[in-house]
Amino acid sequence: MRNHQSGSTLRRGAQGPRRGVAPVWAKKRGITVGSIAELANHPLVLQEVQRAVDAANEHLGRVDQIERFRILPEEWTPLSGELTPALKMKRRVVVEKYVRERRFVFKPDPGQLRRVAIGA
Repeated sequence: MRNHQSGSTLRRGAQGPRRGVAPVWAKKRGITVGSIAELANHPLVLQEVQRAVDAANEHLGRVDQIERFRILPEEWTPLSGELTPALKMKRRVVVEKYVRERRFVFKPDPGQLRRVAIGA
């Protein structure tokens, strides 16, 4: 989905931790938390996701690279409303529900705006 302010794209990868996978990963690394929401904000989880993003970015052109991300504190399911029964993302629901997170991810880089403004 295009972000009209920045031209960025909302990708399916913008999801929260999967309930069956994230706790197992955390337990293997000695991370103990009480909830998926706590796990989504744990420093070791954020470091691991950043490593994966950096590795993926090595294979992408500059305009396609992920610059900012947020790990959402809940799993998306058809019952929670973000996915259809066929597990496809309901874009309108996601855009409306995660306005604040989208603003963080898609906020323009002031340095880029300045360079464009002066023609650099």
